Amino acid sequence: MKTRREWLSWLATCGLSLGLTLVFWLPIWCGAGFVGGDVYSYFFPQKVIYSESLYAGELPLWNARAGFGYPLLAESQTGIFYPPNLVLYRLLDPHSAFHVSFLLHYFAAFVFASAAARRLGMGLLASWLTALVYVYGWFPPRTCVEWAIIGGTWLPAALWCAESFLSTRRWRFAIGLSGVLAVQLLAGHFQIAWFTLLLLAVYVPGRVFWFWDDSHRLSANSQRPDGGCYEPMVESRWRFTRPYRITAVVFVAMFCGTSLAAVQLLPTYELKQRSQRATVGKEHELDFGAIPPWYWTQVFRPTHWYSPLTDREAEFRESPPLGHSRTNSAEAHLYFGVAPLLLFGVCIAGLVSALIAKRSVNRFAVFWLVVAIVSGLYTSGWLLPLTRHLPGFSYFQGPGRYGLLTTWAVAVLAGSVADSFLREPDVSRRLAWTLIVGSMWSLSAFYFLGDDVAALMTDFELRNIDLRNPLSLTWTNPRGDSVLMSFLQLFLLVGVVIAASIVLWWFSERPKESDERIGLVGLVLLTTVLEFWAISRLVTFTQTVESPPLKSLEQSPVRRALVDAAKTRPTLRLFAPGANLPSTLGVSSVPIYLTFGPAEYVDDSLRLPEALGTNVVPASREQLDWLRRSGVTHVLCFESSPLASAMTLVWQGDDPFLNRAWGRGGQPLFLYELNDSLGRLQLRSLDGNVRDPKTWQLTAFESPANSVACSVETAEPGLLVLADLDYPGWSVTIDGRPDESIRVDGQFRGVRLEPGSHRVVWNYQPRSVLWGAAFSVGTFLFLAAVAHVRFWHPARLDWLDEGDSPVR
Repeated sequence: MKTRREWLSWLATCGLSLGLTLVFWLPIWCGAGFVGGDVYSYFFPQKVIYSESLYAGELPLWNARAGFGYPLLAESQTGIFYPPNLVLYRLLDPHSAFHVSFLLHYFAAFVFASAAARRLGMGLLASWLTALVYVYGWFPPRTCVEWAIIGGTWLPAALWCAESFLSTRRWRFAIGLSGVLAVQLLAGHFQIAWFTLLLLAVYVPGRVFWFWDDSHRLSANSQRPDGGCYEPMVESRWRFTRPYRITAVVFVAMFCGTSLAAVQLLPTYELKQRSQRATVGKEHELDFGAIPPWYWTQVFRPTHWYSPLTDREAEFRESPPLGHSRTNSAEAHLYFGVAPLLLFGVCIAGLVSALIAKRSVNRFAVFWLVVAIVSGLYTSGWLLPLTRHLPGFSYFQGPGRYGLLTTWAVAVLAGSVADSFLREPDVSRRLAWTLIVGSMWSLSAFYFLGDDVAALMTDFELRNIDLRNPLSLTWTNPRGDSVLMSFLQLFLLVGVVIAASIVLWWFSERPKESDERIGLVGLVLLTTVLEFWAISRLVTFTQTVESPPLKSLEQSPVRRALVDAAKTRPTLRLFAPGANLPSTLGVSSVPIYLTFGPAEYVDDSLRLPEALGTNVVPASREQLDWLRRSGVTHVLCFESSPLASAMTLVWQGDDPFLNRAWGRGGQPLFLYELNDSLGRLQLRSLDGNVRDPKTWQLTAFESPANSVACSVETAEPGLLVLADLDYPGWSVTIDGRPDESIRVDGQFRGVRLEPGSHRVVWNYQPRSVLWGAAFSVGTFLFLAAVAHVRFWHPARLDWLDEGDSPVR
């Protein structure tokens, strides 16, 4: 049972976490939304289709509307089986679900990180500092990639479960670790789940065999001058009598976590074998996103590197990582805050002095320092030659993303130093001055960067104002008059949040002594929040707008025109600039943009020819022939087409959804219909030539999430071609009887038809999903059986217990 003080501690942490989401994302709370980065070019198109399918009572294993289709489950970033997604995208519209999920994960990430720090031995205030550095130091510049905060939420939760099991030997925490890892993997993308597994793989043996004793912790229970001890923050620990067995239990729990997520992992593995990530090369650059060593100076030069006056992207082009790799300011971001960085330096100085004096070193600190150094070095890409062929390392791009582990390690060590400062009986004046200097340095960084934020906000307004449909930042107007008021509101909100949280902390901890140390740590929290807030506005590829484009989707005239045309021409397909986004219009669209997709989409021989034209406006007969054979019936252009004689203009004008999503406010769009195009379904002669539409008739066509069905009448034998991607898992039946599927043009699905009337149905039922579901269900039943035996018949598993540990 939790005590009243423990409940107050949790309440204080939840209150602070909620308050920080208000401080950093108040516009999102008020209904604003993100634009820029991959938000509209990648994530929203997936989420719109996912939401529509859930409303229709289907789980979309396949996305037929982007490109020629791709396995939506296997691509993974939609998170089809991720529990929060199943709830949010069924109950809310895509815009609301996306941003509620965003806020929910920031809230949970801070709570989990604070809980993990507490379990590692820190007090409440110090755990807040750790959580603040981890959550708001690394994630806000990466708002353009949804997977970052979603995956990052579960890393500290997994560490909390593992440490809880090692501290208490209660098996519910081992089973909980399996559940946390499964949920993290079901969220998709997997890179931060990979970081979690790597961290646990080194932390658990280190914890069991090396720093098992509390005395190795920076925040260990300090001796009072009278010989007594301060109150412990965690359960007392003892030496492991069966270290190999206890380690094996944790690793089995980790394996069960991955097996629980097999329904997601097996389809993804199948896609990997057929994708651009099957081999390292031009389409799969492992060194993309590395941090140049010269850019590591950002950790103590924020006012230089994060100022709009510094062209970071130009610097990356001039001096790229490894001499040739591509990167950007979001991928290369690594910042801990000035005050936490100084506390980290104090920790290093303490270890060095202990080595010089030949005293025993703090193994807890050494472990996290090694994690920080190794992961920090990996961000440069220097270690890729050693790991590029290893499983896991060869799958994920972005060495700079390993900076997440660096950030967590630095956050733990900074929090531990702060905790030691709060708990020691005598105040260290040197450390106190370090905190003061760090706070003032952070405040000065906020002062200089805050001025840049104000200028950037105002400039964004002036460049994006549209009198017909204003695109404005929530806290400003086109003249920027309210910028000063916004900063005053920010100061007030941060002060209220920190003050309320410290009051709750006071009632939960009830410190026997009150001195300046509490105020100094509170000052560090305050100034670090302000510093992170300013940087989150300057280092980002997204902007926050009051009226997001997605809210205008239903008012899109292009969408209405296409949906109306699809009623009489259900095989319609659109060619449009801005890959993926047009798939939200309710019809199939090309081209497609996937960072992880079928290899056919990166095969130059199958792509739209570029001779004499561009990929934005078809301008050559070769391109026109490619469009027709690919089932394209309509073309959307930014300008009038030079092939207007081969097309019929359907509509032109300003689209409130597309124009704003593409940043083309007030500029016209042109929607054409291709003459003599058959659409996604074509009947060809057996030699491959397209048959005259008069020789056959399409009487019905349906294309739900995981199947395509049509009714066809033909007077002659022919090859019925569905211009959708041929991929493992698709099967075809003709009049209810299985038939052989034929690959056409190197990527499409075809089936031979005899004269007469036929009902042709393609179904997507991949074996990888079925096998994955079987593994997931089997693992769940295994864990349920272990939990049952452990609770009702604990003696049967005594051989796995520590001799002096609790039963449960």
